[in-house]
Amino acid sequence: MAVTEYMAIHCQRHEDLTPLVNAAIAVGWQPYGSLVMIEPDEVTRPTLVQPMIKGIPEVTGETGATGETGATGETGATGSIGPGIQVTTAPVNSRVARNRINSNNTQVTEGDTVTLDSKVYTFCAEPTTEGDVHIGADADASLLNLSHAINHAGTPGTDYVCAAFHPTIEADGGIFSHTLGMAARTYGLIGNENTATKSAATLSFLHVGQFREGVDCTPGTIGTLRLVDTGNLYLCKDSVVTTESPQAWVKLTYTYF
Repeated sequence: MAVTEYMAIHCQRHEDLTPLVNAAIAVGWQPYGSLVMIEPDEVTRPTLVQPMIKGIPEVTGETGATGETGATGETGATGSIGPGIQVTTAPVNSRVARNRINSNNTQVTEGDTVTLDSKVYTFCAEPTTEGDVHIGADADASLLNLSHAINHAGTPGTDYVCAAFHPTIEADGGIFSHTLGMAARTYGLIGNENTATKSAATLSFLHVGQFREGVDCTPGTIGTLRLVDTGNLYLCKDSVVTTESPQAWVKLTYTYF
């Protein structure tokens, strides 16, 4: 079942959240993970937090019907309190490394090259050998043929001569403002290792020499909560967080009582 909404029920009075959780269950919510105690510092009173989710079945148990927080911070026999949550910077989801190449609205010439990692693309009037890219009617048409060569799209043998798509880089499908966008095929910092050079004087890269903007996902496991210094609470909804987790962390909405 698809995930629809998240929220966190919490109370700074250190009281039993069972009635509040039961009230939320009655309108379609389900507990998501264990009850958690947040103790930001020695002055602020502890806050009990119960993550709730609507749209998928319960994952790791439920709040016990008779569980109550004891004097030492423990719940009853059927409940549990997870580890405290450290105030941290906001977790991030992984992003792919990107780059852009601009024609400056000026046509390439015979023999101009673009090299992405070790793959060399050579512009020419009549593509015949591996890596050749046809010089189009104008600068945008030439960039579009380069896009086709990178993705092994368009018309092989006419737009370009390439046996396969580029193994580590994917091109956007169109040309916008005389610019071709490109992205790493793998999420995370590893995409920043993709290199980008050219011999054509008419072409220019947004990021000279290599790709940029790739970011690894913040580590975490399903049900992990992170309280951010801005007051926001984030939930990890992926069972395993890897660099290819572009939507692992979601910001929870708050319900105060």
